Amino acid sequence: IAAASLAQVHGAELADGTRVVVKVQVPGVERDVETDLRAFKVLAPLLAELFPELDLVSIAAELDRGIREELDFSDEAQRAGEFAARFADHPSVRVPGVHLGLTARRVLTLDRVDGERLMPFLEACEARGAEGEADRDRLFATLVGSFCTQVLEHGVFHADPHPGNFLVLPGPNLAIFDFGCVVTYPPELRRGYASLA
Repeated sequence: IAAASLAQVHGAELADGTRVVVKVQVPGVERDVETDLRAFKVLAPLLAELFPELDLVSIAAELDRGIREELDFSDEAQRAGEFAARFADHPSVRVPGVHLGLTARRVLTLDRVDGERLMPFLEACEARGAEGEADRDRLFATLVGSFCTQVLEHGVFHADPHPGNFLVLPGPNLAIFDFGCVVTYPPELRRGYASLA
């Protein structure tokens, strides 16, 4: 169904007929990532003089933390379950349920959610005139609202919001996927964002 540098996602069906997706880590990717992270940690201080406006040492440390987090699908399953619980009563946002008994460090099994990819949906909206524009605006309101809810209310933010991590459901409603990269905001930071807004 989908592929990225760390994993592939395949459609499957459980013995009881439940449709699921199975995210499987690319074999050997942990070793490759480890090599790349070590190289970047060594290079960051050396490159710092060339790019003084960037804090490459801090970027290297954050990259190291974030990518290691993304490699453990058991942790991702926990975060996905927490997001699903937080949005369980939201009328326009869906987070697929997790099958913990079929999940491990390198395999993640989720309920299958079928929908339209975000970018083709937006392109089709443009072609449909006023009705399409209204659907686009409703979807963007849901998307922006869901992220405001994450930051200001939940204090837990999906930190990889690229178009491949969303599907558009009828309504239009929004399905959110891939909780490998999640950031927690303490109350004082949430208050700061609220004041800024």
